[in-house]
This record gives sequence, structure tokens and C-alpha cells, in this order.
Amino acid sequence: MRFARAPWTPGAAGLAAVLLLASAGGAAAARVFDDWRAACVEGACAAETRSRSGRTLLRISRRAGSKVAWHVSLLGLDGRLAKNAGIAFWVNGSPAARLSSPAELRMLEGNYFVADDDALAALFPGLRAGRRLAVSYVREQGSRRSLAFSLTGLDAALAWIDLRQGRKGSQQTVSSPGASGRRLAGDRAPQRLGNAEGGAASVLPGAIAKAHAADTECDFPKRQPQLFAESIVRGRLDATHVLFLLPCFAGPYNTGYRVYVHDERYPDDARPEFFATYSDARGWFGKADLINADWEPATKIITARELGRGIGDCGSLIRYRWTADGLRLVRYQYWEKCDGTHLADDWPVIYDYDKAAPR
Repeated sequence: MRFARAPWTPGAAGLAAVLLLASAGGAAAARVFDDWRAACVEGACAAETRSRSGRTLLRISRRAGSKVAWHVSLLGLDGRLAKNAGIAFWVNGSPAARLSSPAELRMLEGNYFVADDDALAALFPGLRAGRRLAVSYVREQGSRRSLAFSLTGLDAALAWIDLRQGRKGSQQTVSSPGASGRRLAGDRAPQRLGNAEGGAASVLPGAIAKAHAADTECDFPKRQPQLFAESIVRGRLDATHVLFLLPCFAGPYNTGYRVYVHDERYPDDARPEFFATYSDARGWFGKADLINADWEPATKIITARELGRGIGDCGSLIRYRWTADGLRLVRYQYWEKCDGTHLADDWPVIYDYDKAAPR
């Protein structure tokens, strides 16, 4: 399989409109494969999916031609990368690639393109065979961001593109893996536990596994047990406490998680955490789930992003930090009107712990 060293060429610029044409009913052949959408226009093809937050696109595209290479790009990242920082890719919880130099990662109009052939050769097989992709990076402001993408349907989407372009079987030819160990010291990602044999029961404390299985509001583990096991997130909070994020229910763009803080001194205790939430209609109230939850190990922060609709122009963005007293709400952003005027970064802050009244 060949990969492009150049991030984007004039001849490939039309690929950016391929999926837009397909969505708008233009002259494009298009198919949906689980969480991925693929489309072709005049021989140029692209497959893409949105991040769990709904804001960032992961796109894999290729122009027409028997010797044209794949392009892999991230469109609409939440802020520019910090100087000398890179992007880390994790497939099913395992490090797949770490790109930082201009030769490896190129930026054009705020979008980033994987430009290193060895890194792509190492990353691509994992993308096609994996279930989940985690992407982490540091913004110019110094804050770390993590993105989650589903890989379910990607392999079928790329096989369909091969057929449309008359390159059936090309996906079986992969370049030499090269150096996949581009991980910098200190890089960390949430530990996703689905690779453990035996499924979720083999990686969860017994009391938590039992409690979650008995939770009548959680149908995700029963409907998709393998995907459930692969989506569990585990994080060390301190010497005696371990965090578990367990998928509970899933919709088109929101996945609800139960959150357990496991105290290893009391292995038989298993109670999900409760969290503050807000709506204009009800004001503040509590609930036992976080939507689209993720864990930032370096800062010990849980993030949650609940979308009112798929394009991400309304909803809530929440941050909890682990402290000696437990999980503390540190920031809550909220925008109820799905009117296209606000993306997540622009949602008003309705609670900020650091700016609250003196304690």
C-alpha cells in the first residue's frame, strides 16, 4: 500500500468536497459503513468519521490513478498544536504512532495531515483492524486534548473505495512497518482494557462487574459485549483508588458512561458516582452517568461532552478533577439552543470552580 508524503495537492483539493457532494445529493457515489461514510466523485474518493465530540473529522482519501497514495488527515482540531508538540495515535489502547516533526505532520489552514510514510505504514493496519482510535495533543495554550474515533466500518469503507477505483486487493499490500516507536517519554493515553482475554469480566473488579451487569438502565454490555469490553477505560487516581469508565447506553452521537471509583481497600464496594447536570428547564439536578466521557491521566480530569445534536452546536461540556476529597466539578459549559451559533468552545461557562466565591 502506498501513502502520500505530501499533505494535500491542488489535484486532491476536490476531495474535500466529495462527502459534501454526497450529503447534498450531488453527482457522487456514496455508501455508509457503520460509523464511516465513503463517497467518490470523478474517481476521487474519501472515507470519514466524526470524533465522539462531533467537531473533528478523521478523513482517509485518495485521488484517481493506479499509483496514487492515501492521504490521512484530521480536520477541525480544537485549537492549534503547541510549538514542537505532536499528535499521538492509540489504537485499541495501544500506541500506534507519534508524529511531531514537519516531515511527519503538516498543517494547512488549521487542518493536519500525516505526511510520514513509515508512520502511516505502521498506523494504517491498526486503523483497518481496530475498533477505537484515540488521538491526543497539546494546544498552544498548554492544555492537553484527547479525541476518540470509532473505527467500526473503516475497513469496509476502504475496500469499497478500492472497488470503485478499480484497485481491488490493494489494501492487502502494506509497506514495511518502519519505526512505530515514535512515542515521547511521558506520553500517556487512557488505558482501554478490551484486549484482555475473557472480555470485561476479566479486567473489572468483581463487585463492579456484578453491579454493572445488574444495572437495568445499561443495555450496551448486553447488546455489544465485545465492543463494551474494548471501550472500558481504567485510570489510576492515587495509591488506593482506581477509576473505571463503563459504557452504559449508546445513541447516534452520544454514549453514556457509568463512572466507578474503586477503593482497593474495600473491594466489595461498587457504587456508581453521581454528577451535577443542568438544563434551562430544570436547573441543577443529579444523574448517574456522564455522556461521551474521557479521562486525562496527566491532569486527573474526567471530561464529558453531551451533544444536543450531531453537528455539536448545542449541549454541555463538563470537567471533573480528582482530589483528595473525591471528584470535584471544576467547569461546566452549557448551550441549549441548537441554532448553529455556538460550537463547544463557545458554549457559555455557567460554573467555574476557580472563579467561584471564596471558600
